[in-house]
Amino acid sequence: MIRSILAGIYFLIWRLWIFLYEHKIILTKKVDSFVVSIGNLTVGGTGKTPFTIFLAQQYQSRGKRVGIVSRGYGGSYKGHFTLVSDGKTIFESPEVVGDEPVLIAKRLGGIPIIVSRDRVMGCQQLIDRFQVNLILLDDGFQHLRIHRDLNLLLVDATQTNDALLPAGPMREPAYAACRANVMILTRSNRSTETVPMIEASGFTGPILKSFFTPVELVHLQKGVSQSVSSLKGAKVLAFCGIGNPDAFTKMLNELGATVLETVLYRDHFHYTHSDIQEIAEQAKNLGTAFIVTTEKDAVKIAGLITEPMNIWAVRIQINFFDSPKVVASLLLNP
Repeated sequence: MIRSILAGIYFLIWRLWIFLYEHKIILTKKVDSFVVSIGNLTVGGTGKTPFTIFLAQQYQSRGKRVGIVSRGYGGSYKGHFTLVSDGKTIFESPEVVGDEPVLIAKRLGGIPIIVSRDRVMGCQQLIDRFQVNLILLDDGFQHLRIHRDLNLLLVDATQTNDALLPAGPMREPAYAACRANVMILTRSNRSTETVPMIEASGFTGPILKSFFTPVELVHLQKGVSQSVSSLKGAKVLAFCGIGNPDAFTKMLNELGATVLETVLYRDHFHYTHSDIQEIAEQAKNLGTAFIVTTEKDAVKIAGLITEPMNIWAVRIQINFFDSPKVVASLLLNP
């Protein structure tokens, strides 16, 4: 009951916020760059990070000077903005700027990344310092203060709870999806039914269907990689602190791993050395062949491992059911 009341209050505040922008009481600002916003309506778990990496790589291969602005959720940075990477060197840790910007920086070369609570300022810094001409706003759907030229909304096809915060996971009502230019359904391979959120949203624009594929295992200490097929039949201890842990455990099961134990932490969890020691002890007691986590978790724990451990991160990539031509026409031709 209390959560429902709080959700009602949350809705009224949200509606006032939207009203202020709709009636230009608060003005949207435009920067001198093509801006692509990547976001969702829920609190985490839709796959924005692998999608952001995919888009950045695609735009970069097409000759765009790409930069990324992230909110840096979970980071402790002070001030209006912080440079995560200049495209060559990573300057900050996940504890300071959050796990997602550091993961993106590790995966992408030649692309500067800034975290900023003020996205307009973050974009302007990228333009002034790196002369970028295309900016990706990571988790930018709710940040209406900045004009976006392409507004992309990711929706988890398996999501069924449409209650607003704090009663449910929704940051905005489903009909806010109508602000998007293109909707990208993630985990479409896990849903054969009509997606309730699409029906509730009234969205009539183009919809792309995507899914995530595990492509390799990366050893956290050695940096070597091997095929995900090595998990088939192997005894595994899994752990993660992400928005949708069920999707991670399902993926390991589909790879044929025998998951003896799954240790779950809250999203954006800050690991300590003792956490890693406990995981290692559990794995030893279970007699597991692999300790497996996500890339997002891996960036936060690599520096905490002080003794040899067989910890591997699963690297995933996004794929589309739609043809490359359709994907390019909707996403890659700014």
